[in-house]
Amino acid sequence: MSVVTRTIEIEGKQISYTITRKRIKRVNMRVKSSSSFAVSCPYYVPESEIDRFIRENIPFLIKGMQKMLEREEEEEKNTSAEDGSIIKFLGKELFLEVIPSARNNIEYDDNCIFVFSIHSDDPDYVRRKLELWKRSVLKDLVFELCMKTEKRMNVKSPDRIMFGNYKSFWGECFPSKGTLKFSCRLIEKPVDIIEYVVVHEYAHFAHPDHSKAFWDEVSLYDPDYKEHRKLLK
Repeated sequence: MSVVTRTIEIEGKQISYTITRKRIKRVNMRVKSSSSFAVSCPYYVPESEIDRFIRENIPFLIKGMQKMLEREEEEEKNTSAEDGSIIKFLGKELFLEVIPSARNNIEYDDNCIFVFSIHSDDPDYVRRKLELWKRSVLKDLVFELCMKTEKRMNVKSPDRIMFGNYKSFWGECFPSKGTLKFSCRLIEKPVDIIEYVVVHEYAHFAHPDHSKAFWDEVSLYDPDYKEHRKLLK
């Protein structure tokens, strides 16, 4: 596999992109961010063919990067840690209240998340504490849902359950390694959506693909999976 990095000007803006040559059958493209994209192609495809493919797909790139820009702006807004910010948490939009205090603690109710801290005047510190707390809440919830799902599906526990700031997927399963991965962004979603992701990934232990048999398995444990799937897109 070989990778090269280049730039192209689109609507007056310099956009970086990578070209990855590998063992695939056709040229394809995906938008990575509001200012970058990636092209994958077979080893034998000439440069002229790649350039033509990119030019023909400029409208696709513009549309995709605009969507990514909107998502990035939304994520930036959701990571704000200033008093009065709106925080997406388990399907709700809660107000953030930062309270000067000799104790360091985070609590929440139906309307607010309260951050008590001796560093209440330091937004970066508050943001880091808030992100660590949200990750901890998500881990506890996912572990609970995993144990519930294992009993319902009668499957053994995975060897590893990992969490990260993954943006390209909500959950991922590696059956051969006995590993599950979950995106920390799930903390923004309602509990029933998070449970759908858990069920979805556990179903991959029996069906590594997205065949009819896989979706039949998912539907046994989440009859509303189609609606839940739509809400994640």
